[in-house]
Amino acid sequence: MIVRLLCALSLTGIASPASALSSDWVDGQSSRIRLVAEDTALGADGEIVLGLEITMEPGWKTYWRTPGEAGIPPFFDWSKSANLKNIDISWPVPHRVEYYGIDAFTYSDRVVLPVKITAFSPSEGVDLKLTIAYGVCSDLCILEQVDIDLPVPSGVAQASPHAGLIASASAHLPLASLEGLELKNAVVRRDGDKTDVEITVTGWTGPGGEEMAPDGAYDVFLEAGPEYLFGRARYQPGPGNETGRFLIPMVAGPDTSLQDVVLLVTAVSPNGAVEVPLIISEQ
Repeated sequence: MIVRLLCALSLTGIASPASALSSDWVDGQSSRIRLVAEDTALGADGEIVLGLEITMEPGWKTYWRTPGEAGIPPFFDWSKSANLKNIDISWPVPHRVEYYGIDAFTYSDRVVLPVKITAFSPSEGVDLKLTIAYGVCSDLCILEQVDIDLPVPSGVAQASPHAGLIASASAHLPLASLEGLELKNAVVRRDGDKTDVEITVTGWTGPGGEEMAPDGAYDVFLEAGPEYLFGRARYQPGPGNETGRFLIPMVAGPDTSLQDVVLLVTAVSPNGAVEVPLIISEQ
């Protein structure tokens, strides 16, 4: 199969299982991808954590679940799998990069996405069959489309040789909470054609006043569905720099009220990252 995006071509491949622990690598034009398992078998609860590992050549990047103003969101199809009840994909914090004046949310070099799967029947193995389409970009963008097979047997689960790789990736996931940092009260502020989302924050140690720079130590990512795009956050400290606010412009979205829209906020600092859902209020 050949997939064309812009002027780039990528030959797709099919990975057959090299073992019960890992699929074969599938080589794309500027990247390669595989599935690995944390354990040697399903646990008694029918669950196992996998790692979807993507490596890229120097200068190439792939995209977060929300790619930003420029980029290609990944697409996953697990529908041909057998005995697969549920899939939960976790996402490490991305890096904001600027392409020709617009921002994209990316990973470079290598990324491992932890993937927790649950079987319908824990006493039976899971025959995983994944079709994934994902973008990789440098000066041009390529859409890779790959089929990966990985049979996961039932039985006594022991740590596989890939357990450390997946544990390292899981350590870079945003947390539901971070000591000393609190986000709350997402409120819409409108001024003519300009729309900002204001979020109250306590315990933020980043600089105030200016937009957060791409690929910096501090950043804030907002998600509210594919129809919305948000720009770079500014932090305005409050008295004593204890309670301040983020102001994030909405750069694209429906011309309707944002009341009760669920907003997923990922705030990144040198101390770690948090991922918090907030419900927007119009005032």
